Amino acid sequence: MAYLIDDIDITDTYGIIPGHISGGNIALQGCFDMPSRIGDISHDWGDEDGLEIYTASGDLFYGGRDISFEGLIMGDRASIYGNLITLYGDITAATGLSVFSTPYGDFNVYPKMADPSHFRDISKLRIDFREPAPDMTGGSLPATHTDPYMIDGIPMASFGLYAADYKGVISLAEMKEQTFTKIEAEGYKLTKRKAGKVELTCWIIAADLNAFKVHVKNLYALFRSAGERTFTLNNQVIIVGALVNGFKIDRVMIANFIIASFKCDITPTSMT
Repeated sequence: MAYLIDDIDITDTYGIIPGHISGGNIALQGCFDMPSRIGDISHDWGDEDGLEIYTASGDLFYGGRDISFEGLIMGDRASIYGNLITLYGDITAATGLSVFSTPYGDFNVYPKMADPSHFRDISKLRIDFREPAPDMTGGSLPATHTDPYMIDGIPMASFGLYAADYKGVISLAEMKEQTFTKIEAEGYKLTKRKAGKVELTCWIIAADLNAFKVHVKNLYALFRSAGERTFTLNNQVIIVGALVNGFKIDRVMIANFIIASFKCDITPTSMT
């Protein structure tokens, strides 16, 4: 499974052997993430709890995402240094975005930084790329069906998601900023509450890489849809809200099937 930067094989040219990102067994991290929203996202009405989140289709704009690669270079220190210098010269010579081709997709990126850790006859190299305009097109929404865990009436399992934990469902959000003047004693002013946050952690599981990528595309289609999402968690909690910071998929493990960690923060507008 080759890794190429603008059609240059990094193993053949620079001696870089793809490694494993911590927590998983592939060399990439971040390539499946959904980026955060940008632009005018919400408004805080001081006399109301929480936020008004803008979810119309014309309000949905997204930033970029970071993609990290880890690999190994073996040899004496002089040859390792030489390979690294050649790599740095090639990736910084590009006048625009480079195509980073991997077994998990092609990504239009620019290099942010590279950080080698040197040992005796081997170096571990981490390269962080920035993908300013991720491709989140495609995908479709599975059929609705009754299930203890659902998003918009679609079983979470239809996206390969299996809930592991959800935090914040019974928390009391912080008070909004107090504005008052009092000199002779501690003052206070009762205010409305800030927006809460529910941290949802799942496992995302698929039979193979193609099925995994379909799940990810379908999740993009779901969370890029206009309007708020309705989460049903174990038939105990119903949360209406939005993901303003996208989601993270890491700790990807590929064996006879694929399993990874899925995390997102839900900004709720109502909770039952």
